[in-house]
Amino acid sequence: MGRQDRGDQRGGNDQRHHADCFAQPDCVGLGLSNVVPVLFTAAGRTPGVAPGTGIAAVASCGYFGFLLGPPLIGFVAQASSLGWGLGVVVLLLALIAPLAGGVGRADAAAAPTDEREAP
Repeated sequence: MGRQDRGDQRGGNDQRHHADCFAQPDCVGLGLSNVVPVLFTAAGRTPGVAPGTGIAAVASCGYFGFLLGPPLIGFVAQASSLGWGLGVVVLLLALIAPLAGGVGRADAAAAPTDEREAP
């Protein structure tokens, strides 16, 4: 087998790998797309806080994440590797599941109640 034959065998795998690289962030985006509306709803229903103030606080935290995230990934990647730098993102995303229960409880406690009596 010549060098060209081995390159042809890897060609199909490379194309599939490139397609996966584009599809995986799309899947993550679809999975996380419901987080922001849930956070904004919970912030708008926080007892003792005006809805606009709560939503502004959540939006500010989001902007802070956009500003802090890339340098944090870069510092970790420079100190170790890009895999570890992106691993920080995965660890932070893993915190969503345990913290989601608190958002749901706070949202349910602040939800308006229906005062009509059942027939």
